Amino acid sequence: PQGNGVHKVKAKRSGSRNPWQRDMAIDILPGRALCVVLVTLFAASLPLPAEAFVSIPRFPGGIACKMGSVQSSQESLGPMPEPSEDGDVAAIADAIAKRVQCVAFDMDQCLVAQHSRGRLSKENLSGFLSRVTPDFVKLVPELDRRGVKLAVCTHSDKAEYNAFVKPETHVLGEDLVEEVLRASVPQQAARFFVVAYNPQVRYNLLLPFFPHMIGKKLHVRECVKHYGLSGPASVMLFDDDDVNVGVTEGCVALKVDPGTGFSLRALKQRILAL
Repeated sequence: PQGNGVHKVKAKRSGSRNPWQRDMAIDILPGRALCVVLVTLFAASLPLPAEAFVSIPRFPGGIACKMGSVQSSQESLGPMPEPSEDGDVAAIADAIAKRVQCVAFDMDQCLVAQHSRGRLSKENLSGFLSRVTPDFVKLVPELDRRGVKLAVCTHSDKAEYNAFVKPETHVLGEDLVEEVLRASVPQQAARFFVVAYNPQVRYNLLLPFFPHMIGKKLHVRECVKHYGLSGPASVMLFDDDDVNVGVTEGCVALKVDPGTGFSLRALKQRILAL
């Protein structure tokens, strides 16, 4: 029948020389469309080597650096958490130093009380930097004085740059983390190791087949390798995501309230109980 969108190609009969040959019907367009879909899904799902997502040191002292964006200027943001007392910060730093060798902070809705959402424009960078939580600023120097290794483990990833989100107009990944650290803890910025990696973006549909890459598992492994630690149990991760704190490599993971960001007032009892 005509007009059904299916084009049929008939093979010619070759008479007595090929008595077995018969008419063939090939659905060209649906077959081609299926091939295009399958090839596209396969290409989009190909994982890239993990080494591509962990940056090399950039700062003179050795900062190694994780896809995200900033919320629009019209989006309402909650109040910043109140800073903790200096004595409490020192006591918490003591407790952490006795328990682990490295502390890793998530960036979006954790050390920064805002989400970059993979499309933070450079014109909104200053607003994002103003949302760094006060307790992050107070705790980092205390940890550094006690010899605790520092890290930022974020899903902000340069892989999210595209035709609309460009490096010329936006800032993502380790570049964004560097801006945050330089602005908030300039004396310790060069001491941070930063993993810029988003498994959902990198692995796409194949992520369920790579459970060792889910959440912040790779981030923790990279921290262990970079600092030469005994194992994941030597790392404490602060993160606002349930998956990231629930599925770990065996590190000490503490959930941060995404509504307020990193706050020692909310975390104090859990840290001291470790």
